Amino acid sequence: MEYQHLLLWGMFFGFAPDLDMFYAFFKEKAFIVKDLKNHNHRKYYSHAPILWLATGVSVYFLAVSTYVKFIGLMLWLGS
Repeated sequence: MEYQHLLLWGMFFGFAPDLDMFYAFFKEKAFIVKDLKNHNHRKYYSHAPILWLATGVSVYFLAVSTYVKFIGLMLWLGS
């Protein structure tokens, strides 16, 4: 059961850096971003690898249980 939850966390964290696209969709009021120069979502903080590394390593080292340590690894490696 925990294995399945870790897979789900990994899938979510793999998609997490691109959640900022919803902001671009909201600004365009459509599901198509026409002007990519003004809506380059790779400029946002959610695409900074050092952010995901720091967050994942922090969760790993501050975790009490082995399960939460694996979630920290999934946070870092999935993103």
